[in-house]
Amino acid sequence: MSRFIEAAEFLLPPGGNYGINTIFNYVLAKEAVNKEMIIKNPNSLNQEKRRRLTKEVFITAIAYLIQRSGSPALNDIGYAAWCIIERNFAQIAVVKDLFTYANELGFSLRDAPTNYNPKLPVVFVRRKENDMKVVVQETDIAIPSDFLPFALENPVESLAATAGISSRLRDTVLLPKLRLQQKKNEPQFSSSEAHSQRSSASIAEVILEAKIKRESFQLSKELWAIFSIFPNGIESLPPKIWYKNPPFFPLDSDPEFN
Repeated sequence: MSRFIEAAEFLLPPGGNYGINTIFNYVLAKEAVNKEMIIKNPNSLNQEKRRRLTKEVFITAIAYLIQRSGSPALNDIGYAAWCIIERNFAQIAVVKDLFTYANELGFSLRDAPTNYNPKLPVVFVRRKENDMKVVVQETDIAIPSDFLPFALENPVESLAATAGISSRLRDTVLLPKLRLQQKKNEPQFSSSEAHSQRSSASIAEVILEAKIKRESFQLSKELWAIFSIFPNGIESLPPKIWYKNPPFFPLDSDPEFN
């Protein structure tokens, strides 16, 4: 775990006594770019630099979940997401439009997420047969290019969204391997509804932490609605829905996808 933590620390300001609203300042300072300029005119950045900064801001949010959050649950999903991305079990793509990207990958619109902010990242999953007639899974994290100015202007909401995405990523990539290893096939635990509940509770956990830290922030009505359902974050989940990371990630096992 140490090399991931070391890399995560590189993205964050030294020390831990700072708020969510400043988590991206260190990356911006290293890149010598002005936050207000990006918020007002993101097109002032060339395409390559905007793509790189968008990825760095997203990864910085994950680093915060691992290293700066006081919630063990957020530490877990952040670390899981980091490992999955670091070991190439999910690919990050910065895209102009989520629906166009989904169509290019062969998703139908009914497979696309609903009730989402088009400026926030989404996990797309494809399962298909390879040449050996084995069903394999490909996972993509699509980050809209508009996520960069949105995150800089709304760090709490973007961190909450990143937590929700990290939870879905953990469920998509890690959970099938845990089920294969531990024979954990309880429908209540592994259903799509359980995935959604864990993701929403992770979003609420960030909002709860921001409120405890007395951060100033505004949220969309969709995220406030989530928080109203999970006012105590992870603790609001029904029994036996949440799970902790295993001591060693079974990412090299091969689950069977139905």
